[in-house]
Amino acid sequence: MAPIRSVVDDFVSRVRHHILFVGPRRIVAGALTAGVLALAGWLLFSPAPPTVESVLPPAGSARVAHSTLPSGAVPTGTVAGGTVRVH
Repeated sequence: MAPIRSVVDDFVSRVRHHILFVGPRRIVAGALTAGVLALAGWLLFSPAPPTVESVLPPAGSARVAHSTLPSGAVPTGTVAGGTVRVH
């Protein structure tokens, strides 16, 4: 048990020395900077969400909202003439 205790004490002594040498403020600032950079990298390189496609009713169908139709129902009727512009 003594060799393990000696290694742990040596490690703790080195960490304390490092903290006192560098300074707690610099260690905290470095950790925060690393966190911000990790978050920025994740936001920049994460895949974009899939695009949502609009489903348009077939040409010549009635202007009825799909949510009001019962399942399996097909809208019928005609729409008054006009022009459709797609950008």
